[in-house]
Amino acid sequence: MDSDYEGRRLSIAQIAWWSVSTVLASGVALLATGLPASFASVNTGLLLLVVMFFIGLFGGALAGLCAGLIQFVILNGRVSWARRWIWASVCGWAVGIATLFMVFSIYQIAFFEYPKQGVSEVPFVALTSIAIIIATGAIGATQALLLHSPARVLWRWAGITAFGWLLGGAAWGGLRLIMPFVWPGTEQALNYASLPLVAAIAGIVMGVALNWLIRTVPAGKVM
Repeated sequence: MDSDYEGRRLSIAQIAWWSVSTVLASGVALLATGLPASFASVNTGLLLLVVMFFIGLFGGALAGLCAGLIQFVILNGRVSWARRWIWASVCGWAVGIATLFMVFSIYQIAFFEYPKQGVSEVPFVALTSIAIIIATGAIGATQALLLHSPARVLWRWAGITAFGWLLGGAAWGGLRLIMPFVWPGTEQALNYASLPLVAAIAGIVMGVALNWLIRTVPAGKVM
């Protein structure tokens, strides 16, 4: 096995910490945007889009700073771009959360703004999945772009990021369907656990994928 890769790859414990950093960053984003977004939701039309965009940008930047600092500690000494990863994470999360809020604001205007009646559960799940793919793909693409990664790596990392979050969402959705039959009365607990569970799975996927990317890119090159 490549001895250079052996020295740079993430251990299982470090992948776990990558997952923890993703959970913490998601919590920061929720805390930073939850209250402002609830007040902003009374706006309509273009004003709603603008206000939600800036709320998402601010909350995402704080979340990215949280994730980037922890992940810098993990990456430092393993890759040449560890320090730049902080900036890439701040911008990536800011763009991603702002994009997510913009997409949901568009949904609000298109389907839920009075006198519209909203959508049924199945279309809502589909629309939510599309929003997650767009927003989390934007996180990964922005991170790779700011690290000056080759186009093939940029699209890989964007896809990996989106896949990780989507897989986490699918796992949570599956548990919501199964657990009431296995352990009745857990629905509320699963609702509270949704964000940590989804973020933890996304973090694990990205940590494992990062090892693969480190292996395929020579030392000193970007991602």
